[in-house]
Amino acid sequence: MNTTKCNSRVFGYNLGRIIILLVVAGIFAYLLNQGDKIGMLISGILFVALALFSIGAQLSEDKLKVDISGIPVKTIPVADIKNASRVTSSPFFERNTFGAHVGGLGWSFHVGAPNLLITLANGNTYRVSVDDPNAFISALRKQLAPAA
Repeated sequence: MNTTKCNSRVFGYNLGRIIILLVVAGIFAYLLNQGDKIGMLISGILFVALALFSIGAQLSEDKLKVDISGIPVKTIPVADIKNASRVTSSPFFERNTFGAHVGGLGWSFHVGAPNLLITLANGNTYRVSVDDPNAFISALRKQLAPAA
């Protein structure tokens, strides 16, 4: 098996995320003005968590690991991957949000629009935001190719 590795960390600031951050900052400012220390603490923690939210993907010799803000959420053995390709279109809610969603298109771990589609041998699909989808596709295909 070829041993090509690839790493990615995407923060994905888009208009939807900036609006959410501005709303939380506005709530924090209002609570600061009111002197509500508990509310300020909660909204401040929420602001930092939302500002630092990211999707990470690490391809090693035998697995693809996906994490949300450093917390592992999915590990996929490379042997279970059937195909990797670019995502050609995303629903509105994926392009303008961030998080982990499940729906008719399978699991999606994204900040903004996901750009990497992983299809498993069992038919399950995962959509992931990565900084360079072509590098991940190339690395996965090298690992999936039989050793020469």
